[in-house]
Amino acid sequence: MSVESPITAADGWHRYETKALPFTITDSADAAVNLTGLSLQWLLLRQAGDAESRAYINKTSATISGTGNNIATVTVDDSEYDTVPAGYYYHELWDRTNDVMLCYGDVVLLNGTKDEA
Repeated sequence: MSVESPITAADGWHRYETKALPFTITDSADAAVNLTGLSLQWLLLRQAGDAESRAYINKTSATISGTGNNIATVTVDDSEYDTVPAGYYYHELWDRTNDVMLCYGDVVLLNGTKDEA
């Protein structure tokens, strides 16, 4: 079962910032899903239903933490925004080992300033 996990304006994700995005994964009984050893993929898409090849950001690594090893933290680096304007998006986190969508949701990416240093 996929968990709805929106990234809202209140989460304060700004374009050009290095941002750690944690996703807590549970099953239909609200029990922790152990993510250890799974091949994870996170996609930032224009909208639900977009193909993987159309992803603005495609991450294939995450840090696993939490008591039940059920928190996947994806880090977006400040250098990954060149083709991603501020706006409204959609995201998906996949378990590619079993081809299961773990979480999804709408995304608000706020304006930000590129560090020229």
